[in-house]
Amino acid sequence: MVLIFLKIFFSGICLVSLWICIKIIWGLVQPLLNTQKKLTLLKDLISADTYDHFTINRAIHAYIPPKYQENSPYEKKDQTSKNHIKKTDLTRKLDIFLDHDDSARHLLILADSGMGKTCFAINYFIHNLKRAEKEQHNIILVPLGLQKAEELILIPSDKKNSLLFLDGFDEDVKAFGNQHNRLRQLIDLSQKYRKVIITSSINFFPKDTNMAVKKGHERIGPKNPTENHYYEFKKLYLSPFNRMDIKKYMDAAFSIWEIPVKKSIRSFIKNNLIIPVNPFLLSYFKKIFHKKATIQSVNDIYEKIIENWVSHEKNWTDKSKLNQLAQKLAVDLYLRRQERGTEAIDQNELVQKAIAWGIPLYPLENNIQSLIIHTQSGVFKFTHRLIMEYLFIKQLVAGDTSCYQTVLTEQMGKFLLEILENNNPTSLKTEFNWLSQFELMAHGLTAKTSNDTPGKPADLFFAILKKNKQFEFLDLLKSLIQNPIFYEFGWDPKLNEKLKEAIFQSKSYLMKLPEKEWAVMITQNRINITKRHQKDKEILINQKDFQEYSRLSNNDPIIQINKAIGLKGLIMLNNINQSKNFCILPDLKTFQTFTLYFWAKQFN
Repeated sequence: MVLIFLKIFFSGICLVSLWICIKIIWGLVQPLLNTQKKLTLLKDLISADTYDHFTINRAIHAYIPPKYQENSPYEKKDQTSKNHIKKTDLTRKLDIFLDHDDSARHLLILADSGMGKTCFAINYFIHNLKRAEKEQHNIILVPLGLQKAEELILIPSDKKNSLLFLDGFDEDVKAFGNQHNRLRQLIDLSQKYRKVIITSSINFFPKDTNMAVKKGHERIGPKNPTENHYYEFKKLYLSPFNRMDIKKYMDAAFSIWEIPVKKSIRSFIKNNLIIPVNPFLLSYFKKIFHKKATIQSVNDIYEKIIENWVSHEKNWTDKSKLNQLAQKLAVDLYLRRQERGTEAIDQNELVQKAIAWGIPLYPLENNIQSLIIHTQSGVFKFTHRLIMEYLFIKQLVAGDTSCYQTVLTEQMGKFLLEILENNNPTSLKTEFNWLSQFELMAHGLTAKTSNDTPGKPADLFFAILKKNKQFEFLDLLKSLIQNPIFYEFGWDPKLNEKLKEAIFQSKSYLMKLPEKEWAVMITQNRINITKRHQKDKEILINQKDFQEYSRLSNNDPIIQINKAIGLKGLIMLNNINQSKNFCILPDLKTFQTFTLYFWAKQFN
């Protein structure tokens, strides 16, 4: 009886062991089979040379279907509100939009760089091919970063029965500095398609703030006064990864014996909540956390990614030369993107560039961790734009003058400001945030010692002011921020007139400011402000405060910049300029571009 029991017991153990082995083997084989199946489905994209093998492999590897939301992830919410952001499956939403939704012809999908816009585009293309034949759509998928993007849009003959998926509006070199007009060009080119979907980074897509739209929509009105038509887009945002998404990704990307690495990554994410984790960074975390890494900022992560890549390039014995090549190539691809029509370079030109830079060129490997790849079309490019942007900023702060006063992308601005923030004793993150809505340029200067304090760098702000008389108004701004009337109201010509009469003619006035929900009582020596849902405010005034405030009536630059960036922007601009380490000066013609000056020497 005991022998029978033991036989059954050991047979059970054998069966369980066999089942576990089968599960492990299937866990290893299934992703490979799925990848091969997806690559088969994508043969049309590969043969059309729209996406390279490397980009496609990365897109389908450990893919986690994203969720969407109708509100921007950066939109401030009322903390007292009980309404939580609703996050729903984006694939299902797009199915409904293409199958049944006739409320709009254009759909806009917005997200930050690295959030997986291209991954979603490629995987939705696969999803569509897997649907029942009667439910499939003829999708034309076009990456806007390609030089031949317009040609690919115009090729299909049956446009009225096709759907156009334009991927990466922020990577369209024709859109830089010309977003509004370029968008209208693309819409005109695609006017015969049944529906059009566009992906873009959040702040790159143009907005028409003068046109009221319903929730979840964006409207682009006429740029030219002679035009009278507008386009309306349905608008969705990719939701940032939450802990469950991160877990799903790591379960899909990591093998069973990589549990210690998974634990290290989860611990890092849990203890560094201020560092945003996106699918792009997660794809490199495995290599970074196989070694003990000290990471305190997003820039540290990119440093580790680059370090890992450089160390594994077997053909390059002098790793410093590969680092130099990457940084110089990043600058060249960005600065000459308009000339080439794309952010890529052909092999012959790269060879000539390397000779000019004095860098011996060795073969570059193409694998899942590569940062520079050689595509099947024969060009070299960075595997992701984020890498190019980060390396450009590294070259900028190292003192490469060709990078100076060039308009930076939104992500480049974030990389640069983080470097500046880390080298500044005062936290200026809040002050820097408002700059994201404007074009940002940067200019590094050689630090010079002050005559007053030998060995101490001169005050950057005043050093620039002495050389640029056109920026004298920023010195006025410093005093205006300390003016209690301007600090509270900004420039208001009606208020100025009432103040004049109150001070010199002893009159009293009651002003209503409906946009602020304020009632303002003006007397000879004080201003009383009654604010709805806020604490009331009293400002004691004198002739000196008023005279300083009245000077603005003849200072058009201050009035114009106040209109462009608002009172809050002016206060933040002043705070940055008084930090002593940076200086931000606006373009006095457009007030839409700002140049950030810094002492380049301290970052070498």
